[in-house]
Amino acid sequence: MKNKAGLITLLVLLFGVLVAIGYFSPKPVSWWYSFNTNNTQPYDLLVLDELIPDLFEGEDIQYSRSTFFELTNLKSIQGNLFSVSYGFYPDETEYESLFTWAENGGHALVVAQDFDARFLSTLGLDYEDHSVFKGPTTHGDEALEGDSIRIHWEGIGDFYYPIHHAGISFRKTSTKGKSAIHSYEVLATNEYGNPVVIQVKEGEGSVVFSTLPMIFTNFFLLKTPNEQLVAQHFAHLSPSSPLIWTEYYEKGKNEYTNPLRFIASQRALRSGYFVLLAGVTLFILFQGKRRQRIIPIVAPPPNDTLDFATTIGKLYYERKNHTDLAGKKILFWQEHVRMYYHLPANVLNEEFAIKLAHKAGKEETWTKTLVQKLRFFHQKSEITEAEIKELNALLEKFYHH
Repeated sequence: MKNKAGLITLLVLLFGVLVAIGYFSPKPVSWWYSFNTNNTQPYDLLVLDELIPDLFEGEDIQYSRSTFFELTNLKSIQGNLFSVSYGFYPDETEYESLFTWAENGGHALVVAQDFDARFLSTLGLDYEDHSVFKGPTTHGDEALEGDSIRIHWEGIGDFYYPIHHAGISFRKTSTKGKSAIHSYEVLATNEYGNPVVIQVKEGEGSVVFSTLPMIFTNFFLLKTPNEQLVAQHFAHLSPSSPLIWTEYYEKGKNEYTNPLRFIASQRALRSGYFVLLAGVTLFILFQGKRRQRIIPIVAPPPNDTLDFATTIGKLYYERKNHTDLAGKKILFWQEHVRMYYHLPANVLNEEFAIKLAHKAGKEETWTKTLVQKLRFFHQKSEITEAEIKELNALLEKFYHH
């Protein structure tokens, strides 16, 4: 019992050491486009989160998981709207509410690398990827050393970023005059002349759309001296109004999705659930100590038939009745062939020998010799001691080889 307790203690200590190593060991770098405001991975937004209060000095920074439609319909919400995500896919009510918000004097900044084509058509735009033929995407310092693309902001200057991270731009469509609903002003372009940042003015407010979400991430804010470009995006918002930062378009709704959420929401069910868990735990702890009764070893029953056959054989051999013994051995062999190989063994000829060799997996020449010998011994009226030994050796070889 002491040995068992010591083993359990050792296992618990080893488990604790593994947990500690996993907790305190440095976490691997993830180059996933996650855009989390409270994470230190390269493509997260912790640095931006720490810098934004300086751009809106004295104003509140609020965080939300609501859509633009929900935010613009809350009378308590005032100020600027901001969203940064990999993709921006609003439905019709969302972008219409966004422009209505601008008509009433609101300002918004939407940054994404991929925009819904139906939404872009209302501006007479499509999007273009200039990094398609530039080889595989690189990360870290390798990205900074690779091909770059120039971003030009009118009146501010030029900025350079890796083409794989800033290669998306807007593109005017040939049907702009037919499908465009809103007009826009180009704020920044890339070296190909395509707009990367545009501003849609509605009433007393405006909405700025940018295709450069990567420049807002930790890696590029810390590794490139281009923070002025990020600040220029926010310059088109109202610095004297609060900023509402919605993470809906990157993370979705902040909902409790555990399958047990209904049980957890009901006090009685929650209490019953914890009592059940406690009962199952106690059952495992106490029932686990019970040992199964030792299963007795039961010896297999002796093969009396084999012993009987051996005894009878010795009896015939000692009485020198070799002819009768040979006949019984041949009959036993014929029954064996009928039972295991499903061959009639009453006619001992060459055709039978060939079939037996194929079914029993024996050499055909040797099987023919065996059948000839059996036919010879079966027809002989007197069997000598040497012949009975020869017959026995042939049959044993057939049975066991």
